[in-house]
Amino acid sequence: LTAQQSAPGDPICLVENHTGQGLAVRQDALQVLANITQPVVVVAITALCRSGKSYLMNRLAGRRTGEGKGGEGGGWTLCAPMLGFLSSVDQWLTSTVLVWGCRDAELSRPAPGAGRQQRAELWLFCPAGSSPEAERYDLLRECIRQFFPQRRCFVFNLPASVRDLQHLEELPEHRMEPEFLRQLEKFCCYIWESSRAKSIPGGCKVTGKMLGTLAVTYVDAIQSGAVPCLESAVTALAELHNSAAVREAAVLYQELMEQRAELPTETAEELLELHEQCQRETLQLFAERAITADVERFRLQVEAARLQFCSRNEEASREKCTAALQELRSEMEQRIGDGVYFVPGGHRLFLGDQQALVERYRALPGKGVKADAVLQEFLRNVEPLARSICSTDRALMEKDERIKRN
Repeated sequence: LTAQQSAPGDPICLVENHTGQGLAVRQDALQVLANITQPVVVVAITALCRSGKSYLMNRLAGRRTGEGKGGEGGGWTLCAPMLGFLSSVDQWLTSTVLVWGCRDAELSRPAPGAGRQQRAELWLFCPAGSSPEAERYDLLRECIRQFFPQRRCFVFNLPASVRDLQHLEELPEHRMEPEFLRQLEKFCCYIWESSRAKSIPGGCKVTGKMLGTLAVTYVDAIQSGAVPCLESAVTALAELHNSAAVREAAVLYQELMEQRAELPTETAEELLELHEQCQRETLQLFAERAITADVERFRLQVEAARLQFCSRNEEASREKCTAALQELRSEMEQRIGDGVYFVPGGHRLFLGDQQALVERYRALPGKGVKADAVLQEFLRNVEPLARSICSTDRALMEKDERIKRN
């Protein structure tokens, strides 16, 4: 049963039991569950064949009539909206509701000092014996006690005459026993009022898609011969959904950074502040999507993306600064080609022009985090030329001195 879905359709087989092949999850049923994105309230009904499972399922789903699945094996599912659960699902973390139908005349008989509920509890706690068959019988009751700590016993009278029982799903209410209808109403109200959204360890609400994944994992474990374990199924589910949550969060982080980052940033701190802002927003998305608080995995993914942006920021700064220096240096290169600096006193002229270039470069805005590094690299590359001009200047000045002395 699920909240906020369309009107219930026909029951659909979720888990098939093929003779000689074992269990298999139906893909069409998984697709139905995959379309349910809201938290689900799961009510499981189990009983022997022809004991009223389909009828109870239809009534819980709000259907007065419906097709029965008597004689068809496997597990069947019926999705229906149950809006009454929505007001309190955020305040409860309870497990699946199990409706276990059995034909036990002893429960309907009055007993001295014990009501029907007490008799049902005694049946669950009373050992059946020490034989292997009795131990298996006791194990089932032990599992019921552990997984379903809150239990309630309901007893139904025959709903109609023996002749009408064969067509119970199509039988109108006026032909049913009034006492049975009162008992049925009491049962349905109890399920509707006491059931809560299904959750898994950690408090995460289970959606229809997640429920389908759990079913596949559990059935695969049975088919492989492993011991089916809910914890293992939850771990596999968490891994699947957390991986998807990390990917979605990383994509959102990338999009936010691309939209807001104007590379190169003036300082590394500016990019860091933007990173922290985008990380907070994507962390909120991750927390909504993830099943467990695998925040470290999320941070590692975002950190890798941050480092890429830092590298891109540095590269953008380097390219912009290099282009700026090339443009500023063009006038000096023209003077170098004209031999302006290769005259007596040319070194001092060269140093003056170089200092003017540096001051103009430093005055340019938006150079980014590599502004000083690119400038220092530029000055190192120019150093051989400066030494050459200095040597030429010194040689020319010495030559002039010799000429003057002669």
